[in-house]
Amino acid sequence: MSNSFSAPLRVGAVALGLVALVAVGLVVAYGPGEGRWIQGALGASPTRSASPEPSPSVTPTAADTEEPSPAGSPSPSTAAQIKAKNIADAKASLVEYYAIQAKVANNGYQKWERDLGPFWGTQRAWQAMTSVYEQSRQDGIYTEGAAAVISMQARGYTPAKAGFEEVIVDACVDFSTVKTFDGEGNLIPRDASVPSRYVLTYKMRNQGGKGREWALISEARNQERAC
Repeated sequence: MSNSFSAPLRVGAVALGLVALVAVGLVVAYGPGEGRWIQGALGASPTRSASPEPSPSVTPTAADTEEPSPAGSPSPSTAAQIKAKNIADAKASLVEYYAIQAKVANNGYQKWERDLGPFWGTQRAWQAMTSVYEQSRQDGIYTEGAAAVISMQARGYTPAKAGFEEVIVDACVDFSTVKTFDGEGNLIPRDASVPSRYVLTYKMRNQGGKGREWALISEARNQERAC
């Protein structure tokens, strides 16, 4: 298939119905660099109809106490306030990404490029996922249930470089309620070697306020890190 992402993505915001990690959960898919099926972060409703999707859940972490006050308060001005807001915005974008993933999986991966493309900030990062989503669409794979983002912790922050800050986030995600089905509606067993709850690390970059403000640059699945 052709890939329209020939340059760093700065696509307009995705229209949500706010789905279900992220509603998280990568439906069974080939993990980066792996040659076996795993079950990751794509949730879906019990049927493939337009029934309401479950909402992602996130448990606040200690880092969240640094985040700015609700809307209506003055814009952040100090370096600490700006950092706190950037971290909060990056986390919010990650939760939204998982939610859209669930919506896409619920619909058999139809229109995955339109809905998920805006969340990836570089062609290289995006290409790592295109074969997974497209193959799932062609095979008629879909999911039921929704994984949950249990917690998120920012463990790295880089101030603006030519206007683009970066944040590294560890997200603890529970995939235990996600079920994956093939095109005939048969349940695809979860790979017993892959834990149902572990840490995924995301590097995110501020896109400069054009289109989707915070985009994913990389994803690492740390299956050895229980949470």
